[in-house]
Amino acid sequence: MAKHKTKSFNLSGANVAIIMDGNGRWAKKNTLNVTSGHEKGVDVVRRIVESAAQHKIASLSLYAFSTENWSRPKKEILGIKKLIISAINAQVPDLINQKVALKFFVFF
Repeated sequence: MAKHKTKSFNLSGANVAIIMDGNGRWAKKNTLNVTSGHEKGVDVVRRIVESAAQHKIASLSLYAFSTENWSRPKKEILGIKKLIISAINAQVPDLINQKVALKFFVFF
């Protein structure tokens, strides 16, 4: 059996930024509705935040909703907003326990 060597990176103190994109395309590829793709994206973000805390990353920036997203159907935009608020409300206690600070930047 082949052995795979994985590189280990020391991410302590790093500043990481992620542009979140493709949830809808992922959902369609997996024959799901777009909302399911956004829900999967929330799960992925949760795992990324947990991993960032474990690796002692200094800051994690998630670019989640661009100005282009405002041209989506109104129902989808409302669904995304509700999903984000629900995820934040559900996860804030865990984030506080992990000493994660949340900062939101909104640009119009």
